[in-house]
Amino acid sequence: MATIAQIEKPKSNFEPLSAGYHDGEITKVEARNFDQNNFNTGQPETVTKLVVVFESDTAPKVDGERAQGRLFLRLAYGDKAHLTIVRERLLNRALTPKEMTTVDEDEFVGKKIRVQVKHKTGKNGQVYGNLEATSVMPLSPMPQSADAQTDEEIPF
Repeated sequence: MATIAQIEKPKSNFEPLSAGYHDGEITKVEARNFDQNNFNTGQPETVTKLVVVFESDTAPKVDGERAQGRLFLRLAYGDKAHLTIVRERLLNRALTPKEMTTVDEDEFVGKKIRVQVKHKTGKNGQVYGNLEATSVMPLSPMPQSADAQTDEEIPF
């Protein structure tokens, strides 16, 4: 078959967040289905992921709005699952077995966090700013236990 036309995909004005650490806020979270190939078998599959929208307070504004990044978390639970790691850090406690199986948007939306952005060049030559799930840390002060030592009490 002869190719009679090739249609170019329109260029977007997407600008990835700069590499490094960014402070900001989670503004939106939603579950979406993604078609992809299974990592082990190569067979097509549909995977549900939580898409977490992060707006940076430290990056320059884009068209007058805070620069955004997205964190994609597979809906999986267990101690090593990225979704579990992020949720436990945001809540500052371990999840119960029952909590692990249910995700509430209130755990995410409005939370101030610090996240690391790493750049990666895709096969198409486009640079992507990937938010590292395991780098997410809450910016709100961590509560200290009553018996926590202060700097003055730590023996040298």
